[in-house]
Amino acid sequence: MQAHLLAQVLQLAESERAAGRPGEAEDLCRRLLDEMPDCADAWNLMALLYADAGRDLQAAACLERAMQAAPRHPGYPANLGELMRRAGLPERAVELGLRAVQLDPSHLVAHLNLGFALLDLGRAEQALTHFAAVTAAQPSQPQAWFGTGRACLMLQRIAPACEALEHCQRLAPGDPEGRLALAQARRLLGDRAAAQEHLQVAARALPGHPGVVALQADLLLEAGRLDAAAQLVRTHVVPGQPAAPGLLYRLSLCRLSRGDYRDGFTLYESRLNLGPADVSNRIRQPVLPMPLWQGQDLRGKRLLVLTEQGYGDHIQFCRFVPRLAAVGAEVVMGVAPPLEGLMRSLPGCSQVLTRLDDTRSAGCDYWVFVGSLPQRLQIDRSQLETGGPYLRAREDLRAGWRELLDRRLAPKGSAKRVGLVWGGRPENEYERRRALPFEALLPLGQVEGVRLVSLQMGPRAQDLQRHPGALPIEVLTPQELGTFEDTAALMAELDAVVTIDTAFSHLAGALGAPTLLLLPEAPDWRWWLQPETSPWYPSVRLFRQASAPRWDDAVGRVARALSLL
Repeated sequence: MQAHLLAQVLQLAESERAAGRPGEAEDLCRRLLDEMPDCADAWNLMALLYADAGRDLQAAACLERAMQAAPRHPGYPANLGELMRRAGLPERAVELGLRAVQLDPSHLVAHLNLGFALLDLGRAEQALTHFAAVTAAQPSQPQAWFGTGRACLMLQRIAPACEALEHCQRLAPGDPEGRLALAQARRLLGDRAAAQEHLQVAARALPGHPGVVALQADLLLEAGRLDAAAQLVRTHVVPGQPAAPGLLYRLSLCRLSRGDYRDGFTLYESRLNLGPADVSNRIRQPVLPMPLWQGQDLRGKRLLVLTEQGYGDHIQFCRFVPRLAAVGAEVVMGVAPPLEGLMRSLPGCSQVLTRLDDTRSAGCDYWVFVGSLPQRLQIDRSQLETGGPYLRAREDLRAGWRELLDRRLAPKGSAKRVGLVWGGRPENEYERRRALPFEALLPLGQVEGVRLVSLQMGPRAQDLQRHPGALPIEVLTPQELGTFEDTAALMAELDAVVTIDTAFSHLAGALGAPTLLLLPEAPDWRWWLQPETSPWYPSVRLFRQASAPRWDDAVGRVARALSLL
C-alpha cells in the first residue's frame, strides 16, 4: 500500500474511533494489517481501541507487535508502560518508561507515565525528576502537578505538596483525585478546616471512595473520635467481600486504641498491603527464600524476625521474642544498624543481622515482621500486664556514662538527673502533633533539684543553639549518644526521662526506666485515650495534652512530678 493511502486509512480509522465507532475503526485496522502485518501505527491504534474497551491484555499484545515493527519509536513503550502500570506491574512499567525516555528525552507522555510508575514503587525522588520534565515543558499539564504533589507527600515535603496540588486544582478544578490529595496535604500541614473543605468536595465526586473514607477516618481519629471513625469505616466494609486495606488499617487503629488487641492486631495485618496513598505507613515486602511464618510449630526451627516501620515499633514489639524462644525457636533478628547492639541484650535472640543479603543466607526456616508477632502469638492485654523490663544496658557503657555525668553534673545524688526529648523525625506525619515547641520546655528548667540532660537527636537538637541559655541543660553530642545501645546505658544512669512519643519513649519503657511521657490530645493507638499508665510499660506515666495545640498544662504537670522525684 502506498504511503499516502496508508496515511488516509489510518486517519479514517482514528476519525471513526474519535466519533465513537470503535467497530468501524477496528475493521479498518484489520484490513490494513492484512496487507501490511508490520504496520506499527496500525498495531498502536488497535491497542488504543482495545484499551478503550478495557481489554488491556489484547492492547498489550498489539503494542508488543508495534514495538517489534518500530523499535525506535518512543510512543509504543510509553503506552505499553502505562498499560503495565494499570495491570499492577509497576516494575515492568518503569522498564518500558525508561526505554521510551531514552529513545526520546522530550517525550512528555513517557515522562508522565514513568513518574506515576515510580510512585507506585515508592521511588518518589526519581518520580519528581520526570514530573519536573513535564511541568518545565508544559506548565499547564495538571497531571504532572498532581504527580509532583503526590511525590512530595511521599517525601513528607508537605508545603511543596500543597503548592503543587493547589496548582493542579487551578488547572483542573473538577479533578476529584487532585482534590483528595490536596485535602490530605492540608491535613498534614495542620490545616484541618481546609482539609475538611477539600475533602467534602472530593467526597461528593467520589462517594464511598476508599481514599475519601480513609481520610475522613484519619480526621476523626485525630480528634479522638474513635467510635465515629470505627462506625464510618464499618459502613464501607461489607462482610464477606474484600475490603480496601486502608480501611481495615483504620479500623485496626480504632480497635487497638480501645485495647481490643485480639481483633485489633488481626486487622493490623492490613498495614502490609497499604497502597501508595498511605505513604507514611507503607511497608515494603522483602524477597526472601524462606516462607512467611503464619503460626506453624517452631520447635527446632530457625525464625527470622525483621524490623519494620520505625525504631520505636521495633523496640515495642521485640518484647515477644522471648516467647518465641520459649516454644523452641532459634530467633534471628534483622534490624537497622543503630539497633544492633541493643538487640543483643534481648533474651531469646540468638543472632542479630543488619544486612538484608545476610538474612537471605542465614539458614532460617521462616520469616516474619516484628509487628506481626502480637497477632501470631494471640496477644491480649492480660499478657502485657504481666511483663516487665525486657532490655538491659551494658554495664561497661553505664560506667562510662556514670563517670561523664559525675564530671559534668557533680556526683550523683546532689541533684536528680533527667533526660529530655522534645522532637522526633520531621518526616513522620505524627510529628506535627507530638513534638513540643521549644518555648513549652522552659518550665522544666526551673524545677529545683533537677539537672536536665538533652537526649534530643536530629534537627530539633538545633533548638538549643537557636535559643542559647534559655534552658539550663547538659548537651551531649550525636557522637556521644551514638547508637541505641549507648542511649540505653545513659538512660540507665538517669533518675528519669521526660520525652514525647518517639523511639526513646519505647526504649526507656523497655529498660524499666522511670519515664514521664508527654502525649498529644489524640495520641497514637498504643497509648489509648484516658489512663495515666500503659500496660506496655509499667514504668511510664502518661501526661496528656488537655487541648491542642497548647502544651502548658501537660508540661506544668510534668514539672510538678519532677519536683517530687
